[in-house]
Amino acid sequence: WLLDGSLLGLLYLARVDSLVFVVCFLGLAWLLARGRSQGRRQAALRTAVAGLWIGGAALACYLRSGHPLPISARLKSAAGQPDQGG
Repeated sequence: WLLDGSLLGLLYLARVDSLVFVVCFLGLAWLLARGRSQGRRQAALRTAVAGLWIGGAALACYLRSGHPLPISARLKSAAGQPDQGG
């Protein structure tokens, strides 16, 4: 669970758009853990570890730039939008 959670957190750090895969993997882990207390514990620990990586990264970005997304992700998302300024 420690390795899985860390790899999921690092996957988010490598590519912000991979958050979809992280959420899907964690959701699947929770679904497979239904009815098993040991499985639920591992899913909770895996989710907590991944959340620490992702939350730490979002907090660091927020403290530096005032936004939880890295600057590169914001630039890419704004690149397809028309100029709204005068």
